[in-house]
Amino acid sequence: MLLYIATKGVILVILVTERLIRSKIDEYLNWISKTRLVTDQKLLDKYSRMLNNLQIKRIYDAPGDAQIGYESLYYCAENIEQQMVYHGLYYLDEVFFHEFSHLINSFHNALAGPNRFIIRDAISNKMDEFTTPELLEESDRLLFNQDPWLGVILLDEYIAQSVAQEIVKGKNSELDFFDKEMYSFNGLKEFNLINYTTRVCEPPITIPTTLADYPEFDICAQRFISKYLHISPSEFIKKSLNEDLLRNIINNLDTNTAGEIYIDLCYLGLIKEAVSISKGHKQADRPDDPVNDKRNVNMAFQRILIK
Repeated sequence: MLLYIATKGVILVILVTERLIRSKIDEYLNWISKTRLVTDQKLLDKYSRMLNNLQIKRIYDAPGDAQIGYESLYYCAENIEQQMVYHGLYYLDEVFFHEFSHLINSFHNALAGPNRFIIRDAISNKMDEFTTPELLEESDRLLFNQDPWLGVILLDEYIAQSVAQEIVKGKNSELDFFDKEMYSFNGLKEFNLINYTTRVCEPPITIPTTLADYPEFDICAQRFISKYLHISPSEFIKKSLNEDLLRNIINNLDTNTAGEIYIDLCYLGLIKEAVSISKGHKQADRPDDPVNDKRNVNMAFQRILIK
């Protein structure tokens, strides 16, 4: 049991349970409609079925707070409760709104949905038409055997965290002073633009970010969006929730962009793996994995941020 100490001397007992999580599903659906992230009622109904059909399972001694698949949501109550003591009640919303946003965006569907193998084969075949080692610059060949789908995971995480933060900020803005104090001790300062120094690469680099979780992914995703889609990050996020955006991107590839997008996804994947390892979520897959050398991760950042 957690004693959550709020301001003004008020003490609340907060338990993270399946019942509480299920109540967050309806709240989440209301907010993605209210913020006009999703406006199609048929889509909202579909997402409601997907979320309400989830099996919710508690786990123990996990490195993170929660993880979602296509049919199940796993959560570590102890980790979430400890973080609420430090951050405030909003942390609970941030965690589960993040996970729910994984389930309903088209990038995650390509990674974990029921048709993922069909989608991945179609996309891989399209990219293979234009991508061969001979077309790559010498400095890029090191990464040719990297999995570009790891880069798709980075974009999926960017979408999920961005949606969660937008909803939390919207909810926070509507609370009265007393409730806002309990909801967020620090005024959601972690959602403000900051210069963040990441040490997943050598030498470390400083980047701008507004993401409280996976801060490295913010600028990387934004550069990818600007380079290949020529739309704003907010439009990208909305499209990812309303259409099969990843397949549309790949279907529109031509010989001038296919090789570039393949390699950029590989570089994004290298950054994603480095961040996952630094958070203790995984270990390198093999001894010769480029992610083991932080100089390679720095090269990936330089590729994404400068080239």
